[in-house]
Amino acid sequence: VKTIEPKEEFIISEHVNTKPTPHLIDGTDFYAQKLSDKAPCILFIFDDGTSQTKQTLMPLAIDLDIKAGIALYYSGMAASNDNVSIKDAYEFNLKSGGEVLSHSMNSEKLDDQVDKYYGSELIRTSADIFRQFGFSARGFVAPNSILSSKFNEALIESYDFAFTRSVALTDPYNGLNFPWDNLYSLVRIGLESITTEKAKEFRDAAAKTWAMICFY
Repeated sequence: VKTIEPKEEFIISEHVNTKPTPHLIDGTDFYAQKLSDKAPCILFIFDDGTSQTKQTLMPLAIDLDIKAGIALYYSGMAASNDNVSIKDAYEFNLKSGGEVLSHSMNSEKLDDQVDKYYGSELIRTSADIFRQFGFSARGFVAPNSILSSKFNEALIESYDFAFTRSVALTDPYNGLNFPWDNLYSLVRIGLESITTEKAKEFRDAAAKTWAMICFY
């Protein structure tokens, strides 16, 4: 994996630490909210930075004041001007507070079949690319929600937390995240694979246990 020089017009002049996703890392803040209102902490992540994300989902999140992260991979950004660019991501962060997350260098799933050195370099280079553009991406979202344990070293070196698993039609408690969980094995819930009623089950389970759930 070679280092890619960022295009000048996309470089952010001042280094940006993107705003952290609310209550994702700080267990104290998380429980302060949960103990006071017993409301579930619900997060959203928009994957891939497609034209639909750019034209529909990002404006909707801004208008409705929804705290949503956006997971980008370099080959997707470079594929088309219709996709989300670094500039678009920066403006989204400023307007909504949504965190910009790394989705690796490409959409290739990092399972046990992938060479350890190759997969590790994808993870490390994805972090480097964001830094070249002026971003400090703290979080990683595994492509296809799959990540072999052999890439954990590169993951921990490069990021502060990671969503590496997903669930759909399952016991709703399997989709919950707690402050004491492994921050490199967080779980997401695929909205496209469940009904509205199932989504409400996940929400209710999070409310009962003061947990965090993440839909994508």
